[in-house]
Amino acid sequence: MTTFGRILAAILAIVLSVAGHAVLWSSGSAASAILARFGTTHPDAVLPVLGIVLGALLVGLAVLTAVVSSSGLLVLGAVHVVVGALMLAPPIAIGLERAVIEALLPLSRDLGFGVAFALPTGIFLATGVVFLITGWAARARRRGTGATSASGRLLAILVVPIGLAGITLLLSGGGELYRQLVESLSSAFDPVAILTVLAGLGALALVAASTRLSALGASIVGLVAVAASIATLAMPGSVYRAGIDLAVPPVLLQSFATLAVAGQLLLLGVVIAASAAASKSAEVRAARRRAREEEREETPPIEPVEIVHEEPRPASPARTEPLTGPVPHADEPRSGV
Repeated sequence: MTTFGRILAAILAIVLSVAGHAVLWSSGSAASAILARFGTTHPDAVLPVLGIVLGALLVGLAVLTAVVSSSGLLVLGAVHVVVGALMLAPPIAIGLERAVIEALLPLSRDLGFGVAFALPTGIFLATGVVFLITGWAARARRRGTGATSASGRLLAILVVPIGLAGITLLLSGGGELYRQLVESLSSAFDPVAILTVLAGLGALALVAASTRLSALGASIVGLVAVAASIATLAMPGSVYRAGIDLAVPPVLLQSFATLAVAGQLLLLGVVIAASAAASKSAEVRAARRRAREEEREETPPIEPVEIVHEEPRPASPARTEPLTGPVPHADEPRSGV
């Protein structure tokens, strides 16, 4: 990959991520307001839900740029981690929330409230952690230092329950942080909620790191999160009632419904699944490059053949002498017969 190609991939990753988050945040804010009143059967809910899906897919495409270059993803991950970590500090979080709302509300009401909702939940921080680890894992795969093995697949299976537990912890703690900061306007965050978010981040970091050895576990975790999010977006009331029937703790159920309807769970699932796809694709790309190099080494060089140019021989002159002696007639017998 040339330097120009890496720069182009980095720019593409940043543009896709910024555009995707903007579309998802604004659509998520609109969807939360509409689905809380009408459900998806209302025509006004169709466009916001489609916007959530589009935004998540754009961010997923940004993650896939790690197949050719990790630079853009590493830059995005650093920004996410710094901003997301600041949102866990109550005084800074409140000031940052107000600054974001005041800056974005004149441009778009939905975008302003969407960003204000997403930042304190821990999802922004979680996607940043996945970005950073995916960039590292994909770079290792491209260089051939990480490859799928039997032990890697076993680890991937063990990672699945850890990843699902991490998403559960992140949703529970993130929903509580959002309620304290936005709904209660409290400057004293619950340390239990912060520790819950950090525990969920640790589990998801392990899922992302496992992609260096095998993409199977992260693929399963991401697809499960995507399926749960789509089901909630399509049938929010039915999913909520099912949670009540299954005796899901009310705090967790409320956090799950709130974040899923806003598109945050779909974003997290798509990012994890795209992380697995990027790592696997980087491995395939590295294997093809190695195969081409081995083929070039095994192919013997073609020795040059010396071409000898010969001078053309002069053509013999045509025979023009007249024939001597009598020429027998066709009916006369020839001598010696």
